[in-house]
Amino acid sequence: MQQKRFTNFREVAFYVLGGGTGTVLNLATAYILTSLAHWFYFYSYIVGSFINYTFNFFWHRAITFRCKDKTAKRAAFYYISNIILGLFALGFTYIFTSIFHIQYLISGLIATIVVVIINFLFSKLITFGSKI
Repeated sequence: MQQKRFTNFREVAFYVLGGGTGTVLNLATAYILTSLAHWFYFYSYIVGSFINYTFNFFWHRAITFRCKDKTAKRAAFYYISNIILGLFALGFTYIFTSIFHIQYLISGLIATIVVVIINFLFSKLITFGSKI
């Protein structure tokens, strides 16, 4: 019996493609709501983030991890984990920028890389895993 590998190139590639598309949706939404609708940028970014989370949930559910059962339960895990990781990224960026004086874009990039890795592992093992 062949053992299933923990991860494979296909999953990683689709995870990155879906995440990149979600990020573009997030930034485009934030730009449109801030620049054209004259919303406060922070509120625009929050709306963009939820559009990103929604797109990514359905993308990863159908394409990356091919997991189509228990949608409501999986969605709850996905949103909660993304909100927690988003707050972690904000805190991480603040600490590294304000306390350690690392340039904010570099702090944000480091936080994003850490969050993407954690989110992939959490999604694979829990949100879209067979144990849920």
